[in-house]
Formats: sequence, C-alpha cells, structure tokens
Amino acid sequence: MARTSYSNVLALPDAALQFQFDLFFPTIPGGGNAQNLTYKVKGTSIPTSKIEPVVIELHGGKKQEAGRAQYDHTFTCTFMETVDYSTLLAFRAWRNYMRSWKNNTGANAAAYKVNLELDVYDNAGNIMQTLIMAGAWVQDIAEVTLNGASSEAVEISITFSFDYIDSGNSW
Repeated sequence: MARTSYSNVLALPDAALQFQFDLFFPTIPGGGNAQNLTYKVKGTSIPTSKIEPVVIELHGGKKQEAGRAQYDHTFTCTFMETVDYSTLLAFRAWRNYMRSWKNNTGANAAAYKVNLELDVYDNAGNIMQTLIMAGAWVQDIAEVTLNGASSEAVEISITFSFDYIDSGNSW
C-alpha cells in the first residue's frame, strides 16, 4: 500500500464539527424547564465505549481476545447558567426528587430516570447519529465557580449516570 497522499486527504468527507449537536431532555423529574436546558448546553461528550479483554494464559504464554462490549455509564455536560439560576435549580430539584437528605425519602427509579437524546448533525443540519442514554439521572452536580474579578458567564457541570445506550444506527 502506498503512503498517504494529499489527494487521499482531499477525498475525505468534511470534518465533523464539535458544535453540531443537541442534547434533548424530555422532562426534568422534580420540576424545571426541560426545553431551555437544550439551549444552554455548552458541551458534552459521547460516552466512552470499550471492549473488555479476555486474557488466556496457558503453558507460559499469554493471549488476549475480545470480550464484552462495555460503556462507562456516565457522561458529563457543561451548561451556561442564566441570572435566574434555573439550570442549577432544575438539577437540584431532580436530585432532591431522587433522594431528599432532609426528609430521608426518595422516588423509585422508574420515576426519576429519563431517556436523554444526543443528536449529532452534519454541515447541512441533518441528523447523522442519534444516541439515547436510557435510564439517565443526575449523579453529580459539580461546584459552581463564581469569580468577582471576571466577566465570564457562570457554567454548571453535571455528570449523568445511565443504564445503556440505544440508537437506531451503528453507534
């Protein structure tokens, strides 16, 4: 096979661009405006996937084969906050709905888990991939940084846990 040439590079499709995505929230258990959250997402990630290795050791030798496909079952999103702090309040309401530390009560998983949809677009705005993070819930609300010497928008980082990834395509 010949070395990679400039014509090989020119023949590639357009680059996937990081900003071409939407993350949809069907509802926020415990209250909050789910629609506005989609517009506030600054960044997220496609969850890690991997293959568990199967290690076979016999007669002093070692061989590895592919085992089960696995996901880390978490992903993190960064949100821009607005002056009403509705993003932080929505995620805290979700957290309190799941487990209230004040009342020592909580909801059943069927009530607080939702399916989050991540759509990834091409340059024309067509959906190229859809990922459904099934059974998602708020696992971690990171500290919110405030800085009196800065004129930057407040950001909130949320880590979600999910049961599995579902999609209608190859992901």
